Amino acid sequence: MRPGPDGLTVAGMTTSPAILTSGVGNRFGDRTALDGIDLEVPRVSAFGFLGANGAGEATLIRLLLGLAEPTSGSTRLLGRELPATRRSSRRVHQAALRLEPAGDHRPAPG
Repeated sequence: MRPGPDGLTVAGMTTSPAILTSGVGNRFGDRTALDGIDLEVPRVSAFGFLGANGAGEATLIRLLLGLAEPTSGSTRLLGRELPATRRSSRRVHQAALRLEPAGDHRPAPG
């Protein structure tokens, strides 16, 4: 079967990865936050972003959620090119995910 533009085959089986980035870069003025990130995350998988403070994990997540646009490269989310689907994917993902600041996430003693 031949996949369509959204990565679905005629039988409904997904063929495209959940997340696909190619050469993604992001700059804030003279500072490079991301430089040439190539990433492929299969559908139906768990994936984490780990790195030292300031390594760019939150920046990459913001790009994938459509909250920001990369200064270079391309991103695809669920088979669709971003930022073309930025507004529609942004509403869905803001409802499903929330970025939390780093810190102590233990429950308060009660």
